Amino acid sequence: MTFDRTHAAYFHDGAFQPVAPSRIVLGGQPLSARMPKLLDY
Repeated sequence: MTFDRTHAAYFHDGAFQPVAPSRIVLGGQPLSARMPKLLDY
């Protein structure tokens, strides 16, 4: 899995495949909700 503020992808069959950030849940929160705050620390 890799992502930045606007895109997400997962590694499968030797290549990164795009995936909708709203389909990924990290720590109980959709990735799409976390992405805008990635560099806020």
